[in-house]
Amino acid sequence: MTGTAVVGGGIVGAAAAWRLAERGESVTLFDRRDEGRATDAGAGIAYAPPVEQLAPPDRELAIRSHRYLGVLAETLRSQYDLDTVGVTERPFYKVALETQSLVTTGIDTVRRYIDRVDHLQQSAVTVLDEQDVRTAVPWLRDVEGAITFETGIRIDGRRLTEALVNAGTEEGLEVCNTDVSGIEVNGGRVNGLKIGDGEVIDVDRVIIAGGAWSAAFASALGCSIPVSPQRGQIIHLEHADLATGDWPMVSTFDGGQYLVPWAEGRVAVGATWEDAGFAPWPTVDGIETMLACARDLVPSLETARFHEVRVGLRPRSPDGRPILGKVPDIDGAFVATGHGGGGLQRGPFSGYLVADRCLQGAVEFPLEAFRPGRFAEAG
Repeated sequence: MTGTAVVGGGIVGAAAAWRLAERGESVTLFDRRDEGRATDAGAGIAYAPPVEQLAPPDRELAIRSHRYLGVLAETLRSQYDLDTVGVTERPFYKVALETQSLVTTGIDTVRRYIDRVDHLQQSAVTVLDEQDVRTAVPWLRDVEGAITFETGIRIDGRRLTEALVNAGTEEGLEVCNTDVSGIEVNGGRVNGLKIGDGEVIDVDRVIIAGGAWSAAFASALGCSIPVSPQRGQIIHLEHADLATGDWPMVSTFDGGQYLVPWAEGRVAVGATWEDAGFAPWPTVDGIETMLACARDLVPSLETARFHEVRVGLRPRSPDGRPILGKVPDIDGAFVATGHGGGGLQRGPFSGYLVADRCLQGAVEFPLEAFRPGRFAEAG
């Protein structure tokens, strides 16, 4: 083949591949379907958070990524006649288990955020006291207060990725479920991929979107791609007597505990944050931790049926920022990875941006702060 290869079939790679195909590029998505892919396990909470504490580039990426999710979902539905794209608007409650956490971390930050961010109107964000929370979500354990975001989005990573691939194939995208074992570089330019048992195919450009496995290509590209896997375990419970389809998404202020409701009594509860290497399997300790979280947040889940546990390896970068853009000194090589626990929210927009960077050089959003070469520069 010639054209562009996208290595990695998670939500970032699928978004990039669709965007390339939509713009008329000849593109092949290589997806070996790794066990533990973060996209398949993610809980799916996306919201426009109080981002006052983030540096400007991270803040803007969070805001633009949230906006893009709605645009992308509408495009997939209208342009490709897809009924299910895995993106649903749902309110989100950030709850305080102690009064102090709400006061010091929540109210002032949200007020500053409302003042500074023009896309989020004050009516979309509400600060609730203990009684308000009890009235609004009576199934939730007693908490001291909450901040609610009416602009929350619930993402089914598997369905959104499938929708992106289906849309891409309508535009001519080819999907190859095989391993990419190497990248051929000649004269400072990408000119081939080594796939399967060693066959080399011609390519003009490559986007590395391999999640936690992306670092395997660093040597061939002469560029540091320092992503490491962080294991996250999430349990799914079912309770036929609970009207979970009407529940909001819920997280504690520290982000350590969260609950994502789905229809027909299903609830996802997460998550663990473990440095366990490439070990995409559940553990007794992880399951026990999540079950305790479920009981703490919603006492009625004590009698729920255990449905499944999902395990994902989040691709974490050293500075917590995604790695996006062109590889230094190698023409035709690009990277889109390193989103940590934010891949479902920021991954689609990141894939879109890197695809455009790949084809036209300039993009509508500055990627300088996320460039792949920044780690070598820091060293």
